[in-house]
Amino acid sequence: MHKKTNLFVFILLLFSIGISTAFSQQLKLIVSNISFESSNSLTFDVYIQNTGATSVTYSNAAFVWNFDPAFLNGGNALFSLITDYSDFPSTALPPSALLTGSNIIRTSSNLPGANGTILPGEGKRISRFRFQTTASSFNGSYFNLTWKNSVTPYTRVYSWNNVTGLPEEVINLSFNVQQPLLVENFEFSGSLTANGWTAHSGSGTNPISTTTGLTYTNYPGSGVGNAALITNMGGEDVNRGFDSVFTDGSSVYYSFMLNVNETASNKTGDYFIHLGDRVSPVSFTAFSARLYARVVSDQVNFGISNTSTPTYGTTNFSKNQTYLIVVKYTINSAGNDTTKFWVFSSGVPQSEDQAGAPELTNSLTAGQNNIDAIGLRQGSATTSPSVIVDGIRIGRNWEDIVTIPTGPQLAVNPSTLSGFSYFVGSGPSASQSYNLSGSDLNPPSGNITVTAPTNYEISLNNSTFSNSLLVPYSGGSLASTPIYVRLKAGLTGGLYNGEVITNSGGGASDAIVTCNGFVLKPEPTNHVSNFSGSLGNPGYYYINLNWIDATGGTLPDGYLIRASSFAFDSIPNPVDGVPVNNSTFNQNVNQGIQSATFGLNSGTTYYFKIFPYTNSGSLIDYKTDGTVPQFSISTDNLPVLPIVENFSYTVGSFLSQNGWVPHSGAGSNPVTVVDTNLSYTGYQYSNIGKAVYITNTGEDVNRAFETTATGSLYASFLVSFDSVQNAGDYFFHFGPENTTAIFLGKVFAKRDSITGNLAFGVAKRNNTEAVYTSPIYSLGTTYLVVVKYEFYDGGTSNDTAKLWINPVLDGNEPTPDLKVGDSGTDAVSLAMIALRQGSTASSPRLYIDGIRVATSWIPSTSQTTFQLTVSVGNGWNMVSVPGLHPVDQNILTWWPGKDPAANVFKFQGAYQSVTTVQPGLGYWMKHLGANTYNTGDEWPAGGINIVPHDPLNAAAGWNLIGGYEFLAPTSALTTNPSGLISGFVYGYTTSGGYQVASDLVPGYGYWLKLTAAGQININPGPKANFKLSDFIPDDFGKIIITDNAGKSYTLYVAQGKQAQKTSLDFFELPPVAFPDMFDVRYTTGRFVEDLSSAMKTVQMQGVEYPVRVRVEGMMLRITDETGKAVNERVNSGEEITISNSQISKLNVMSDIIPDKYSLEQNYPNPFNPTTTIEFSLPEDVENVRLTIYNALGEKVAELVNGKMEAGRYRYQWNAGNVATGLYIYELKTNKFSSVKKMMLLK
Repeated sequence: MHKKTNLFVFILLLFSIGISTAFSQQLKLIVSNISFESSNSLTFDVYIQNTGATSVTYSNAAFVWNFDPAFLNGGNALFSLITDYSDFPSTALPPSALLTGSNIIRTSSNLPGANGTILPGEGKRISRFRFQTTASSFNGSYFNLTWKNSVTPYTRVYSWNNVTGLPEEVINLSFNVQQPLLVENFEFSGSLTANGWTAHSGSGTNPISTTTGLTYTNYPGSGVGNAALITNMGGEDVNRGFDSVFTDGSSVYYSFMLNVNETASNKTGDYFIHLGDRVSPVSFTAFSARLYARVVSDQVNFGISNTSTPTYGTTNFSKNQTYLIVVKYTINSAGNDTTKFWVFSSGVPQSEDQAGAPELTNSLTAGQNNIDAIGLRQGSATTSPSVIVDGIRIGRNWEDIVTIPTGPQLAVNPSTLSGFSYFVGSGPSASQSYNLSGSDLNPPSGNITVTAPTNYEISLNNSTFSNSLLVPYSGGSLASTPIYVRLKAGLTGGLYNGEVITNSGGGASDAIVTCNGFVLKPEPTNHVSNFSGSLGNPGYYYINLNWIDATGGTLPDGYLIRASSFAFDSIPNPVDGVPVNNSTFNQNVNQGIQSATFGLNSGTTYYFKIFPYTNSGSLIDYKTDGTVPQFSISTDNLPVLPIVENFSYTVGSFLSQNGWVPHSGAGSNPVTVVDTNLSYTGYQYSNIGKAVYITNTGEDVNRAFETTATGSLYASFLVSFDSVQNAGDYFFHFGPENTTAIFLGKVFAKRDSITGNLAFGVAKRNNTEAVYTSPIYSLGTTYLVVVKYEFYDGGTSNDTAKLWINPVLDGNEPTPDLKVGDSGTDAVSLAMIALRQGSTASSPRLYIDGIRVATSWIPSTSQTTFQLTVSVGNGWNMVSVPGLHPVDQNILTWWPGKDPAANVFKFQGAYQSVTTVQPGLGYWMKHLGANTYNTGDEWPAGGINIVPHDPLNAAAGWNLIGGYEFLAPTSALTTNPSGLISGFVYGYTTSGGYQVASDLVPGYGYWLKLTAAGQININPGPKANFKLSDFIPDDFGKIIITDNAGKSYTLYVAQGKQAQKTSLDFFELPPVAFPDMFDVRYTTGRFVEDLSSAMKTVQMQGVEYPVRVRVEGMMLRITDETGKAVNERVNSGEEITISNSQISKLNVMSDIIPDKYSLEQNYPNPFNPTTTIEFSLPEDVENVRLTIYNALGEKVAELVNGKMEAGRYRYQWNAGNVATGLYIYELKTNKFSSVKKMMLLK
């Protein structure tokens, strides 16, 4: 009885164990990796996953599926098993693959047995199958496979009970067919649009292309193929379609790996990936489930929206770390659609339940009820961070977008270690660690090799570090093992990001740990030197800055240049840890570049400071102490109207090299000067210079001029077309200064598809339809085109644009061929013309030449002569011939009253005498007496013949030039290349010497200095209201020198607040020509000097004595070269008279009392025969002696002996009567004595 009881208890125990085991077993069967081998053949895998809490010993299974017969596309089904694709032994595989009926495929079960353990959460592949149709292709790309589990035969899975030795059917069995709608692993290189994606916005601009792929442990696609780099420079947005999901309540999931690789510390945020409903691959505007990213103080936040402003999560994520992103969009046809997203830094949840709460849920607005495409978007530099996207998967459920891990696995946690750091000269960094573990490793025992990257080292004990480690494992698994990591010592300053530790072995895929760290450099030791700049080309837009990089101590990594249009004090110092992005007034330049270019506004003074820095991002360290180098310069004023452009440039050069500014597509297919020109009878700008050729798809350029905001603006030009497209497009337009988007008065051309002829069109503004002429014009013919923009008061949309083709050129404005006055917003002002190269599909290819821009209609070309009056003075005059004399160009024909004893000279590097003259050059002509030459008197009454207004070829340095028959403001002079004019333009009068000129007046000559060889363009314009006082501050002192004949000249002394900000080279005078011409200047060649630190010498020639010297606005000491004939202290408002005609030079010095006695070294030294000696007296002295001795101590000269007032003095010694040798000079008073040596070499 006792034994029976025990047996009964034992049977009950076995029964309870069997029931408990069967009940606890939870398995999921998954069909995954559905892959089309060809149009009529596909394969799929069957996995089994343990979703329970305890291990399961797998025994055997039989599978039954239903499929849609329509998928066979009229063919018959073929079904077969593919061997060698299982994680179980062959005894566990189904022995056959069978077809049952017209819509069922199934397998038979193998013999039961213990065929392997499935751990909790683990999935293993049972087998791979092939499914085919005898038709040429399947019907569609979606394999609609479902499990058959309700009627025998049905799917059954058995586990093996190791206690009873019997199979047990798994009761808690679930099913899933994993079939993504789209998988994109970017298994190609280059642009996405060349590999299955389509551009729906910004086609061809900054295309999205591939970069190195991302890795994320256990995610499908990890390490497969490349990735998509989505930048923030704006441009092409792309999409790819998939089968539509449109049922109410259905969800679309999309997942991908993401790495935010933005360098800037702050980006305001924008979306970069989204779902949507597209009309066609090129028409895609209805977006949903838009995922956003922003950067705040180097931390990343993600946000989501459908059509509204995004909602951002509060979790901070890291830049340069790879995350797994999952987005879920649920269709609600009756209301707002719900979007959720999750962000994972490690691990791949196998279900939505395992994923936990999403980062964010948004159901604020409705999205789309049909989802059939995914898009990648490039935002702006201000809003969007740069990101890398890889491994995109789209499906109808969570399981569609993840793959069950199979086989040997290595896992690391975390997969990214960041924040390693130390200062240069120290190190290593503090260590961090990650945990390494493994499962199902094969062979069952061995080592995992851990390899550190170049700049990191690793350890198992956090004590002994090396470049690689062996981590032993056994039993097919590796328990969680800490691996310690640190940044190596002795590294140079900089970032050490994105370096990976590789964990490999055990038959598993490599597990990667990404390391990010930095070695800090201290603040730079020194500033740059020689910070300066010059105007670029054109000078009204570009400023070129240059400097010599800082040297010594800690070298900078780069420089921040900051600008202001107000003052140096308006430029704030940058703040450590806060990098400044490039913008209009800020530029970052790497060490070693030593130059930068700013594009700014015309007619403005700009102030610049340059700050060196080390490190970058939130680690940036600026040097703001010491003397920060600074520089200021003024951009040129915009050229005055009218302007003429005949493209007289070097053949093959780009317009962007010749004063035109790119505003779109800079550097791409630049507009080029070609060796031809266009001709049109009666148009005065015909057949001059060269032309340019406009193709399509490339750089657009503009040329600016003075702003016009009232009245009318005209542009005329010659054009000849090579080809024109049916779609039509514009190629010429007006715009405001520096615009990149506001275009007005646009001129179009298109082809008529029936006749093949072309038509011209005009539109008032962007995005308005063009109005076209009839198609009566031909290719290869030169046309004169005039476009007019007309400003009207009293509204904001009532301006008009007009167009003429081949108008009558009689000086009167005819009725236009076209006129448009649509409701588009009027121009506020216009200040540029532009040439445009549009797309290949729509834009013409053409030659353009002879552009004239003005506020008046084209003048009549019937005028061939002009009247001329020129007044000359007695003596030397600077003159020119603005046209051709009807008789000849002999100097006596032009100036019969010239001095017969003097030649006429031109200047081309040196003075050259001439007997004939030509337009465009200036000449020195000496005249007997004053005279006014007139047409009708000395010159023919019929006038002087007009000549073409060709640019003047000019050399570097001073050029003596003349103008044409019109008044030409000097402010309107331009050069090729632009910005070559240095300083003022000068004229000359016999009574006043060199004078700053505001206009080129016909018949007179002018000096102009260029910084390099080039061409000078002379442009007509209204008389300038130019005043020298605009450039000379009111508080500058004056020295006014007037001779006995009344000739007078004013020199200036820089003083006051503006003295240190004024470049004295700006006031350089032209060369002195002849000894008997009136000229007064400092011996430096300038008419402005600074006397605060040294004496200067005034040189006078061609003056009649006595000469009066008057001082205003200061107090000066004036002496002659010897210091004996003239030695006066002159107060403001006082003057002295010099009667001695031998005195041609005066020493002038600011009458500031020195603070000590001093005797300066003579100059020059050695000398022959004269030298200058300077000394200072801090007080009045009764007896001052300046004595010169020879080497024997014998006195040879005494320059000073007597009473002198406090001040600075300069004396000259002429040693013409003594021998070569060493001499000693001594300054002696009752309180001071000093001796110096000098050498006379004859």
